[in-house]
Amino acid sequence: MLKLGSAQLETYRYMGTKNTNDRSMVVHIRYGDRSILFTADIGLTAQRVLATENAEHFKSDILKLPHHGVGGISPQLLDAASPELCFVSNGPTSRDVKLQKTAVLKRNIPLYFTSRQPLVLLTDGKIWEAQQWPADSLMLPWYQHQPEQAKK
Repeated sequence: MLKLGSAQLETYRYMGTKNTNDRSMVVHIRYGDRSILFTADIGLTAQRVLATENAEHFKSDILKLPHHGVGGISPQLLDAASPELCFVSNGPTSRDVKLQKTAVLKRNIPLYFTSRQPLVLLTDGKIWEAQQWPADSLMLPWYQHQPEQAKK
């Protein structure tokens, strides 16, 4: 575990394979009562093993879907994380994301795609704020997207 101020980062790796993607570092970040799980590029085997071995640690408000949404997502990972929101770094019309998109939406979990529209996630440790910015915001400075009170 690594502490960064009030935040805690825990890392996990599945080493039972030579597959580079399955050996990706999974990072769970906690801040106050809130948490987010970044699953890197892990595949189904790593998802199942890590979620089964770490189920009590993987509970997260937000889940970044593995491997840009490509391939499947294990029910064990979705059960362990039990997220309230998921996001994927790919587009909603990509045929590659079909399995993960279907699995998440069947559970009525909101799903965001970040390939063309940035997703900004903010927390004070008690609540999350999620904002999906317009596609053209990638060309504008960050401060132009702040709420009015942040601009003062």
